[in-house]
Amino acid sequence: MAFLIFIEAVIPPLIFVLIYKYYKNIKWAVLGAIASGTLFIAITYLQKGFVDRVLIADVGLVVFFGWLSTVREDPIWFKLQPSAMAIALLLMGVYLHFAYGGAATFFKDYLELHLQDYPEQLAQFRNPVMLKMLNLVFLLAFAVAVPIHGVINAFAAYRWSDKWWLVHRAVGIYPLLLICVVAGAVITRISI
Repeated sequence: MAFLIFIEAVIPPLIFVLIYKYYKNIKWAVLGAIASGTLFIAITYLQKGFVDRVLIADVGLVVFFGWLSTVREDPIWFKLQPSAMAIALLLMGVYLHFAYGGAATFFKDYLELHLQDYPEQLAQFRNPVMLKMLNLVFLLAFAVAVPIHGVINAFAAYRWSDKWWLVHRAVGIYPLLLICVVAGAVITRISI
């Protein structure tokens, strides 16, 4: 599943950048990105029987920011889509932390559904210490990693070349998330 999310995060912006770079037509670039996002939703539905809401939101933001780019005739709007997603995820993470005691607690049923084929991991997930660590990791990810990624993305959209913006868009979040996982594990271990 993580690989599918990675591919979905790379393909629409890659198609946008390539079409815009070689044809300088923002409408075709946006249509290419929207078509690839829509195709990815269809493939995910056919494979899994459902479509993740985050995927739908991400493609929805591609459509909205693609429309803005088309209306303004400026590709910068399309490039700012991950920054808008970062703001939305920050707000969602803060809400889940205070309303439900953590995102892992809120997503427990969802995570258990995805772990049904992995009984060993499912048993670990049900452990209260593991749930505490996951809540902390989600909090760090939503409150630290995602906003940092959004700020860097906004800077990259304005200052970096399309190639380097795309590299950051595709893989920039992963080192930040790794830091959150390690920090969450260390903090949880210390607090036991």
